[in-house]
Amino acid sequence: MSNVITCGGRLMAGAAVAAALTLTAPAYAAAGAVYGGSTSAHEPIVLRADRAGQRLRSAVMSWEAKCDHGATFPFAAELPVVTLTPGFSGGAFELAMSRNAKGRFSGAQRASFQLDSGTATVAVMFAGRLRAGSASGTLSADVVVLDESGNEVDSCRTGATKWNASRSPGRLFAGKTSQDEPIVVRLDAGRRNVKNVLVGWQTASCRPEGFARFGESLTNFPLRAGRFGDALASSYDEPGGGTQRYTMELAGKVTRRSASGTLHATITVTDVAGATTLSCDSGGVTWKTATG
Repeated sequence: MSNVITCGGRLMAGAAVAAALTLTAPAYAAAGAVYGGSTSAHEPIVLRADRAGQRLRSAVMSWEAKCDHGATFPFAAELPVVTLTPGFSGGAFELAMSRNAKGRFSGAQRASFQLDSGTATVAVMFAGRLRAGSASGTLSADVVVLDESGNEVDSCRTGATKWNASRSPGRLFAGKTSQDEPIVVRLDAGRRNVKNVLVGWQTASCRPEGFARFGESLTNFPLRAGRFGDALASSYDEPGGGTQRYTMELAGKVTRRSASGTLHATITVTDVAGATTLSCDSGGVTWKTATG
């Protein structure tokens, strides 16, 4: 069966928002239970728990909040779990838990990000239940954008978003990319085929100037000597004429305990005459996952 690429993404208004959320994070590593799946908004999601699957340790999540004035506020990062000390607040990239025991958890991320002009305050609510082979729950994000004088100029929200994930040591690998986007790799029962790759990618180098991010769902890669990959392409007609073309080059190596690799994605939009009106390029992206 041939590979299938399903793209779900959009160009973002306000590249400054994306730039404010760019992180330099360590490679993903896990020693315990690893879950991977997707949200109802078609974004990949990754959870790491203790070996017994009773306490959440971190979550790699991505979401896009739709704003009242037409922009979209994107976010992608790994958020480690912390227990707050009375009188102190959590960090911008932490999940402060109010409950985290016996397979059930609930917590929040509260952060403020400096934009080119003003600030954005973010409140994320994250809750769920861990089971032996699966996990499920909800997340929601609310963003308030303030100008330099502290006046509210926009409000953004995801709404209640469901998520579901699976755990299958040796078959399901989950982690993050060098862009801090979540990635999930699932093998078939015989470990001969990569059945699914769920991954997000982003770029701030679009021309004309802009930011874009996409969530990809890729399927059916033969696994040969522990390696897989392909160069994929899809084209879509633009509503007003012209064409959108997506490309993805994906490569990976799978071992018993981890999987890692690279990806490179582009999007090009041409008008009815064939002239390029938009181009975006992810650049070289690396990724690393674990299983457990």
